[in-house]
Amino acid sequence: MNRASLQVRNAALQILLERCIGTEFKFNDTVLMMSSGNLGDEDGTDVEEFDNALNNRLIHYSHTLGADEWIDNFAKDNIHSTIVSYIKSYPEKLYQAPTENTKAYATPRSWTFLSEFICKNFGKDASPKVFLPVLRAVANSYVGNGAQRFLQYCEEMINITINDIINRYDAVAKDLDKYNRDKNSELIQSLKEQDIKKFNDKQLDNITKFLKRVGDDELTAYLLHVLDNVPDVADPKIKKFLVSFKDVLVNIKRINKPTK
Repeated sequence: MNRASLQVRNAALQILLERCIGTEFKFNDTVLMMSSGNLGDEDGTDVEEFDNALNNRLIHYSHTLGADEWIDNFAKDNIHSTIVSYIKSYPEKLYQAPTENTKAYATPRSWTFLSEFICKNFGKDASPKVFLPVLRAVANSYVGNGAQRFLQYCEEMINITINDIINRYDAVAKDLDKYNRDKNSELIQSLKEQDIKKFNDKQLDNITKFLKRVGDDELTAYLLHVLDNVPDVADPKIKKFLVSFKDVLVNIKRINKPTK
């Protein structure tokens, strides 16, 4: 409101204060009126200060958008999942002030612009492996010095493979806490390409630990894959693995039980 031209502001104020548009249309009493504005010197913006008469007609509330609020009410449905998981892991990175070397800086708006770049050029479900080479060249233009840590995060996502899960799960488990559903889906897809019958007890234990942290639908999909592709599920080693997910398997059997 305090950056609009006088003509736009006058039109907006009629809606805000008089709750009408022109002389023909009035808003219902159930409509809540709000306006937003920048802070001026405090956030480095050029604003037109309201006079006392106008200030006295408004209730003033200072609001800072936190990471959880941004994610829950906007980002989880509109922002690329890699950015969402990054901000979840590092909420302090949602805002980062600009430096002398760049005019770009991290805000909810600039993260949104970066997400739109990724989605439009590589797809909403693209993994960092696909977009990281290009992002190295452009991310700084979107989020300034906030780009460096985000690019490192993307590289870390790429570096953990299904072999790390199978052979050294405990060593990478903490890093997996940072990653999103897309990374889990990628790892499970890679797991499906492995022959579960060739795993030893320790490897199966690692796989069990990993599967217990993924979503129910991803876990169910992998267990169905095992049931469909392993000829002898009565093998003691395979049976022990499946028993770890007894409740899920019972539910699968219940859902797929033919009706009379």
